Amino acid sequence: MKGFPFFRIAVFFILFLPGSVFCTACTAGYKQPAAFFSDGGGVVLYGLSREAAAGRLTLSGSASLSYVFEPPLEVPPDFSLEAGYRLSPSGGDALSAYRLVLETNPALPGAEAWELPLDAAFLGLPGYTAAFRYAVPAGTAFLKGLRISFRVRDGAGGAKVDRPVLEFYSLRLVPRWFGFGLERDALAITPFVFVLPEDPQSAVIDPPPAFRLSGPAALSFRGAVSDALIRAGETRFAFMPGPASTSLSLPPAVLGTEPYPAVVSAGSDGALPGTAFFVESAGISLPGDLVPLDPGVILVYPREAWREARYEVFRWPAFPRILIFDTADYAVQERLFKRLAFFVEKRDFRGRLVPDGELTGLHGWNAHDYRDEDLAHFFETARQENFPLLDEERELLDILLRNGIVIRAPSGEIQSGEGAVLSISQESPAHLRYRFLVHEGFHGIFFMDEEFREFSRRRWENLDDDARRVFRSYLDFQRYDPADPYLVVNEFMAYCLQQPVSQAGAYFGENMPRQIFTSSWRRSVLPPPVESPAGDRSWPALARIFTREAEAFSAYVFRRWGYAAGRISLVTPNPSK
Repeated sequence: MKGFPFFRIAVFFILFLPGSVFCTACTAGYKQPAAFFSDGGGVVLYGLSREAAAGRLTLSGSASLSYVFEPPLEVPPDFSLEAGYRLSPSGGDALSAYRLVLETNPALPGAEAWELPLDAAFLGLPGYTAAFRYAVPAGTAFLKGLRISFRVRDGAGGAKVDRPVLEFYSLRLVPRWFGFGLERDALAITPFVFVLPEDPQSAVIDPPPAFRLSGPAALSFRGAVSDALIRAGETRFAFMPGPASTSLSLPPAVLGTEPYPAVVSAGSDGALPGTAFFVESAGISLPGDLVPLDPGVILVYPREAWREARYEVFRWPAFPRILIFDTADYAVQERLFKRLAFFVEKRDFRGRLVPDGELTGLHGWNAHDYRDEDLAHFFETARQENFPLLDEERELLDILLRNGIVIRAPSGEIQSGEGAVLSISQESPAHLRYRFLVHEGFHGIFFMDEEFREFSRRRWENLDDDARRVFRSYLDFQRYDPADPYLVVNEFMAYCLQQPVSQAGAYFGENMPRQIFTSSWRRSVLPPPVESPAGDRSWPALARIFTREAEAFSAYVFRRWGYAAGRISLVTPNPSK
């Protein structure tokens, strides 16, 4: 998507004007503050006519408003001047014959002029002429004055039209951004936004280098009504909004060096005007901040962007009380979570703080999930027993306390707050990282959502008795504690959802029972196998039963959140064409 021609920017074309007389039609000696200017920091915007002070312009006579800033308005780097205005009458020939132009520092050489939109036809909203908030990048350190003018378009001088009226209702400095968004009270818009003529469902943001943000830029997409393809420079993301989330935020680390041109292409059922698409400053990330990121993007988040070499911590935007750790390797993950795994889930160890020496040589998990009450129980037990926790475990406690997953009572007691923690590791192969994140992600939702827990419990209780015996035996084989009904239902749900429905039959009809079959005393729980001519065993009855469960769970999570079996994210990085 390189090399978009700037002549397509239409109503947002930049005009570079020579110096001109600042005010040719002002009321002699008139100078009154304009009340619509705010956040001036002691600077006053004076209107040089009654109409200018009122912020109201009717197409008659000179058809312009002139202003001066006293003292000159200092513009910080990476800021824009946002003008809020309304127009009447609404559209039609009354406006089509005119251009609305905002000039900054009109009395100085090299003054800039920006043509403000009179409608939103360029975004597929030809009838929209309500309110606008237009933010132009201020190209100078100081603003001394402004001029707002109606100008007759070429060839429209003889048109018989009504007299359009402009109401100028706000003027302020805002952090620089580029894009568009149809919001509740106005269309927020900037220059350098256009729709591709050959593809009217694709909108582009592509400012020239001179006007771009000087620091890292983030990309935001809000209000999606169907699937969309997002392109930022050479990077592509497929976005499938769900009932619980119609927004996407991508930080600089996943956008590459330049997010331009930024392009959003709506799906067949989508409509671009119902969305908001922005490129904006990424801001400063403080050490204690968590990176809000969809799980699908976590998988491609570059490790060199981590703020801590051993791990990074993300916040799941759709479930902001769920934290997701990605660790550099299994060794780091074990120092954070291994003792927790034995305390919370491991058969014969649950509820006991296992000393380091005893943990040596024992396997924890390659991915983890813990709810707030189990985390609080673990750390409160360690406090009461004065147990020597590892440095990483104390770091984990600090993170949990800062984010309200656990809380410290005035007495010092560690109590449950709200939320959960998940973990995957960079050491896992890519296909397992994806599978683990899906499995752990659904555990996280299970912790947070009572209705989901109840649905899962009902599916388990109505499951075929033989299938339940097989699954319990499998959990015992994996060294879970099958005597814990909460854990059993939670794992049943997650194993049903960790792979696409199309793969459930192979997992439950081949992979899982073959592992159980390796234990001679467990074989009795399995139905008779079917043997292929090559000697491979399969259990088609189990495949049918669990595929049916996977279908039911997948339909449920899709209806609730837009997810599916084998997919816990709304974003797919670098989708295949």
